[in-house]
Amino acid sequence: MNNFQKRKSVNRYDLVIVGAGPAGSSAALTASSRGLKTLIVEKQREVGRNILCAEGVSCNFLNLVKPKKGVATIIYRAGLTFENGESIFIEKEDGIGAVLERKIFDRHIFERAVEQGAEPLVGTPMVDIQKDGKYYKIKLEGKNGKMSVYAENIIGADGPASRVALLSGIENPPKIVHYCSQVYLYHPEIDGKTILFYFGNNLAPGGYAWVFPKDDGYANVGVGTTDPGDASWNYLAKFLDKYYKGAKILGFLRGTVPSGGLDLEFQKDRVFLTGDAARFADPLSGGGIANAFISGNIASLAIVEDKPEEYREKINNILEKDYRLSLLARQIIYSMDDSELNILAQELKRVFHGKNLTEIKSFNLVKMIFSTSPALWGLIIKKGGVNIAKTIQKIVS
Repeated sequence: MNNFQKRKSVNRYDLVIVGAGPAGSSAALTASSRGLKTLIVEKQREVGRNILCAEGVSCNFLNLVKPKKGVATIIYRAGLTFENGESIFIEKEDGIGAVLERKIFDRHIFERAVEQGAEPLVGTPMVDIQKDGKYYKIKLEGKNGKMSVYAENIIGADGPASRVALLSGIENPPKIVHYCSQVYLYHPEIDGKTILFYFGNNLAPGGYAWVFPKDDGYANVGVGTTDPGDASWNYLAKFLDKYYKGAKILGFLRGTVPSGGLDLEFQKDRVFLTGDAARFADPLSGGGIANAFISGNIASLAIVEDKPEEYREKINNILEKDYRLSLLARQIIYSMDDSELNILAQELKRVFHGKNLTEIKSFNLVKMIFSTSPALWGLIIKKGGVNIAKTIQKIVS
């Protein structure tokens, strides 16, 4: 009897997790280490694959997860470049963050969950969810045929087009969508310790371009914009022609990054959405790895403690301040015209350029801007109004 056949006779679980990225594997690690009978289902044949992701994380995230592998490089310097030519660089001696090797990192967290007792089932898409008394009946279909498993709880960690959300009746159309294109390239001018961001209405309307290095010469280079269709790919082509002419393309990816999830539904009864399925990516940067990992952990803890009603409360306690600040910053920055972006560039350069910061946290950086740049404060009031300015002050106070 193979493993698939065995599961048909022992198919009841405390928790079934759909998706084995950072959110799903984090959830499985937490749940299984605390004694829950946990099944983690992945539609791909193996965990760890190329997906649209710049792969950047903060040092705080590294300290939380403590991965033994999957970190490509530590970043010590960050640069912001604007279309008017202004560039601002800041440094941090003990590291600003890191760029991951997602294929290795994702598999590493998945393996840690399996070591703690989570049962893996790969190459098996989830095709349906039905309520059956106190259990959910989850229908699966893989290369070995069809099967059903039963669980008291489900965690949806199955990405932006979440079937768990669809089939469980959770309505959460994304509040914000960025359309993104990215290449992995070689260019001799890539500095393996410096992360770069580029802003401009002609460069990436409603977004930005990025260079996230993996090593000297190698980087993820991409563009995210609010313009749909092929726009991000066309903007990326122009960006590469301007800044990295002659680069050798080793791979490319396209996709969407949904956000705005804290204002949406992400739980129904004992079905919990996490990560991109819950639209938890940062509204300003689009970064989602940390929030995915954290939300998976929080969802499992709510299940372990049998307090599903606390999931939203705990998510808000941990994520809401950064989310609200990013949402307001996005509203202001991405509505600026070129002349206003020039003012932003000049003032940021005056405040930050060449600084070796002891810490890089959004609250403290915003406080520094308020205390040292009346021009930026005036720009915030102009773009967002007095009420939004007061809200930002309240968030960071």
